[in-house]
Amino acid sequence: MKSEDVFGLRTQILRLETLYDVARALPLRAGVKEIALEIVERGVALLDAARGVTILSDQRNRLDHLAWAGRRGTQKEDQQILRDPFFARLLSGSDAILLGPGKFAGRAHRSILGAPLQGTNGILGAIILFDKESRETEGSRLFSDDDARFLSALAALCAGALEGSRRVEQLEEERRRLLEENRLLRGRHQSLAGMGLVGDSPAFVRATGIAIRTARSRVSILLRGESGTGKEMVARLIHSESDRHDHPFLALNCSAIPETLLESELFGIDRGVATGVEARAGKFEVADGGTLFLDEIGDMPLVLQAKLLRVLAEKEIERVGGRRGIPVDVRIIAATHRPLEDMVAAGRFREDLLYRLRVVEIVLPPLRERREDLPALIRHFLRRLADENQIPEPSLSPESLTVLLSHDYPGNVRELENLLSGAVALGQGKEIGLEELRLLAPRLFEKRSFAPSSSHPIRPIPLREIEQEHVRAVLKLAGGNKSRAARLLGVDRKTVDRLVGKNEPLELKYTTN
Repeated sequence: MKSEDVFGLRTQILRLETLYDVARALPLRAGVKEIALEIVERGVALLDAARGVTILSDQRNRLDHLAWAGRRGTQKEDQQILRDPFFARLLSGSDAILLGPGKFAGRAHRSILGAPLQGTNGILGAIILFDKESRETEGSRLFSDDDARFLSALAALCAGALEGSRRVEQLEEERRRLLEENRLLRGRHQSLAGMGLVGDSPAFVRATGIAIRTARSRVSILLRGESGTGKEMVARLIHSESDRHDHPFLALNCSAIPETLLESELFGIDRGVATGVEARAGKFEVADGGTLFLDEIGDMPLVLQAKLLRVLAEKEIERVGGRRGIPVDVRIIAATHRPLEDMVAAGRFREDLLYRLRVVEIVLPPLRERREDLPALIRHFLRRLADENQIPEPSLSPESLTVLLSHDYPGNVRELENLLSGAVALGQGKEIGLEELRLLAPRLFEKRSFAPSSSHPIRPIPLREIEQEHVRAVLKLAGGNKSRAARLLGVDRKTVDRLVGKNEPLELKYTTN
């Protein structure tokens, strides 16, 4: 066998061994940058190139990464790579390209060999080698067709690894993003709970979500909802999430102050308006840079509505008895339980003011429409009351919990909080039973009695039977909907099925009068 044939056979074996080694080494590489460097270093070493580069681009054909083997490119050369016609040809095809003497990125070369990195979803970039260094003959200083076939095989082998590594990096970045979002959501959930805003019902989550999303804007917000639904707490949430959180938050109930005093409370009063009257800043001046919460805005007199509208339009106030305008920067959050549209029709509320206040409207649902939040609210208030009174966290008997879950709460969350405060005070840290609730709120028992019937003797009841009776009571309250009953109880659907059976009829041992 001729020496040239022996040399060629050895070269082929070496190249096959290189591809095998690369296939084994790629899974051990940590990421895209290491794989990109592996490609070009192997290509330069085996094909006797003076230097080489792996170029990775993103889906918008922007430079993602460069990995040089041999002498690095200059900054100018790096900047010209993506605009070079040779690189553009590689990205537009699927085969290796040989080029004799020519230029790449502004630099002259004896020979250039390139191969695209073809992934399953498109071309990821290319590997380019420059200036073969063999000096035996002039022809051997040029890359050959065999070199091109080898570089294409190497590029194809590495493109799959690059694509997989990119996907892993994307998934890892997504995982970090989700972990960060989860951390922020946990912190936000704890922050909401710390402000008394507890619940996972769709209507409640929607209301608090809108509040948080609009907090950093400068628009006025109108909160609607029955008394006791937490309108002021939501207003405080908006303020705390806004860029005004370092400035004052002031609240004013428009229905709690006589009309003759409300104007001076809002706008302040100048000295000398009446004998002995000293100058005093109003809520707008004190809240400058912050937030002013105007509760029960529907009770504001028409004459003051006109003045409030002027402040919203011109961003300045005049004190009572004053003669000069005072600039103010205050975000207004208004709240009402009244039907303002009906009041506009009756001429008792200004339509233009309603439009100014209702840039964003947030409706807070009454507690009877978010019953699935009751268990979490009860736990929240019992835990907080225990901390405030420095006593062990009290518990509720199954019967008393059934009573609390059955009530409609016309006073909403405020009524529930006050009821539990009294029950904790009566219970002195012990279990809260029916007697404590009956002493505090006879209204809870006006339509139903959860006491055992007097016609039957009291007997000891096993704990499992008590659990079953409580689950049946909640299931009846949920209209027979086991999924809703499970949410009210804070358990999963399987637990409800286990305790009451899949087809067991609904009936209570604690009868309803």
